Amino acid sequence: MLRRKKGATIVELLISTIILVMACMGIGALISHAARGWSSGTSSDYATTTATLALQKLCCDIRDARSAAVTSGTLTVTFPNKLVDQGTGEVIYDSSTNSTTTRSYYLLNGKLMRYVGGATSVFADRISSATFGASGGTVNVTLTADEHVGTSTSQQQVTGRISLRNFRS
Repeated sequence: MLRRKKGATIVELLISTIILVMACMGIGALISHAARGWSSGTSSDYATTTATLALQKLCCDIRDARSAAVTSGTLTVTFPNKLVDQGTGEVIYDSSTNSTTTRSYYLLNGKLMRYVGGATSVFADRISSATFGASGGTVNVTLTADEHVGTSTSQQQVTGRISLRNFRS
């Protein structure tokens, strides 16, 4: 009678290798899918954050304005001059005079730009579109931001309405 030797046959090794390769391919596909999902979610979150922060920064920058107008996609905001209260050191706006300061905001090559007193600066980056509207003492702003993370690019839009504190008609 023949005795069977201990160990694996070539067929058993081939089958176990095929099973191992299939398991590795499944795990690789799962990791790839998870990375794409993370990339998509993160780029969307970053785009929303970029647009929201730019809108909040713009709101803080123009809310003390007296008036606003939009011409050819450029938002021009006029502020009353600032005064310093000698007793408290508090900075206030002098609405009794017609002397004003002007700031302009416009989009240039994916950047929201601010022009004040002859100097231009980048106000917000990675903004693909900016739409302004002004009516009475209210400024409507819609900003769209683009973000690229990993293999995903997302575009998110935020809209806000800013009331001008020192508005007078």
